[in-house]
Amino acid sequence: GLRTASRSFQDHAAEKYCGEEMKFERCPKEPCAFFNKVTKVKMGQHGDDTIIIGHRAEVLSTAGTMMTLMDCKMSPVIGPGEGDAKEGKFLKRHFGITDKGWYYESNPKYTEILLKMFGAEH
Repeated sequence: GLRTASRSFQDHAAEKYCGEEMKFERCPKEPCAFFNKVTKVKMGQHGDDTIIIGHRAEVLSTAGTMMTLMDCKMSPVIGPGEGDAKEGKFLKRHFGITDKGWYYESNPKYTEILLKMFGAEH
């Protein structure tokens, strides 16, 4: 079923990430997390969604390599640079950068549920 397909894709992608071209290590305690010791790039994966975190040159290089190994597309880079997107989403979580720095917001749906649970609705 769908779970098997999703798991198979995640395992396929992990083989590519940890292979000779990309050289990432998979976290033994969190199999959706990857780290490259040389470039210091971090990646998070959920199904067919992957987020790449690091310095611009390494992120772009990693994404470029990933696109040669798999059929995928790249969303705009989010960062402080001219022409960069200033906000984005990953797994329904919003994040971005302003002149004051980076921010992160949880999924609004779950924020509302927590507020309701603690009687702090607005």
